[in-house]
Amino acid sequence: MTVILNKIWVVTVTYGNRFSLLSRVVKRVLQIGVEKIVVVLNGPAPSTCEGLQKLKQCFPQLIDEIFLEQNEGSAKGFAEGIRYAHARGAEFIWLLDDDNLPHPECLQSLKYAYAYLGNEPTNVLAGFRPTRKEQRMAACYGSQVTLVYNSFLGFHHKYIFKKVRRRLHKRPENDSCYPVYPLIEIGYAPYGGLLFHRSWIDKIGLPNEALYLYGDDHEFTLRLRKAGAHIYLCAQARIEDLELSWHLKEELPWLAPDSEPERLYYTLRNRVWLEKHFALNSVHKYRLNVACYTAFQIMIGLLKFRNLTNLQRRLRLLFHAFQDGWHGNLGVKK
Repeated sequence: MTVILNKIWVVTVTYGNRFSLLSRVVKRVLQIGVEKIVVVLNGPAPSTCEGLQKLKQCFPQLIDEIFLEQNEGSAKGFAEGIRYAHARGAEFIWLLDDDNLPHPECLQSLKYAYAYLGNEPTNVLAGFRPTRKEQRMAACYGSQVTLVYNSFLGFHHKYIFKKVRRRLHKRPENDSCYPVYPLIEIGYAPYGGLLFHRSWIDKIGLPNEALYLYGDDHEFTLRLRKAGAHIYLCAQARIEDLELSWHLKEELPWLAPDSEPERLYYTLRNRVWLEKHFALNSVHKYRLNVACYTAFQIMIGLLKFRNLTNLQRRLRLLFHAFQDGWHGNLGVKK
């Protein structure tokens, strides 16, 4: 089956007082030719609601909104938006965070890529966000974007010497590296920039709302792959991140004293659940990687934390997050 890439609806989720970012994204996507944008207001500030109403007057019939009184996480927000667009006839759904600003030629590049791949709905496209190291390394050097079996938070003991060698002969990894792989298949992707045919929702369903706050985008795209989708990173479809994600701002977030405990808990818990369900075939190897990585982090933590009591409190939090993820205790932590 071949399907031309048209009738594209954008779904974006915002929260709090982020209208200054959201407005730029809404204006841009409507200017470059999407049919409609669905804005999910996920626990917004009054100023955001007021600003969106004024924006709707400038673009009549092109902006729909869904209001959630409290911030219920990205999975819930995107699930509501995708459900809405799917029910109202969107042929293709393009997911963007409220700070993902597509370049003016981004959508046209996605259309070219989709046509080049044969206009097949089995193909899912991901826009190129240079701030994401995995995408940058894939587009510039052909590196794989995949979960390594039995690895813990990306660490696997058998790749220690390889990583040391890379550090000694470090390649440039800045945002300006030149993409030499215009289309490369990847194993998973974030929501921001993901474009897919409506038929995938009929096949795999919506994002998993139990993965509150983090990891739900990777789980959704891993499910796509498991169901037979091919996800391609399109390096010509550039998307600017107007604001860096929290974990990209900190070199070692797990034991950085200033990291927010709630974010650390949900990130680790959901990642452990993800690894167990999608990238585990040897519990013994996984436990070894957990032990090695944890020992390394503790050594770093001893240098960063001046108060050992605070370090113990942080380690206790991470231990509970690991246990909850391993045993599938998901949802909002009570």
